[in-house]
Amino acid sequence: MNHNFKPGDLALVISSGEEELIGKTVEVLEVLLDSQKEYEAYGCIHEGDADGSPSAFVDFGGANDVWLFSQKNLMPLRGDFQPERQKESEVPA
Repeated sequence: MNHNFKPGDLALVISSGEEELIGKTVEVLEVLLDSQKEYEAYGCIHEGDADGSPSAFVDFGGANDVWLFSQKNLMPLRGDFQPERQKESEVPA
């Protein structure tokens, strides 16, 4: 899922192979389509999937704490966060 992230956006990690990262807030640094198996960025080597999925470099706020995440594993923290289905089912007062 592509959330149309842009640099500076905040997001919530909703899925990760590293369970301790789930629920953490991150800042989006850069968005890209994952087209490589490896990226040299932000002073580190990051593993990619090379599957063309919408991805983003995100910062967890610590020194050398930049990770590459697929956007499907992030939830935007801007605007109205209610799921569309819930909004549709609400009855106006």
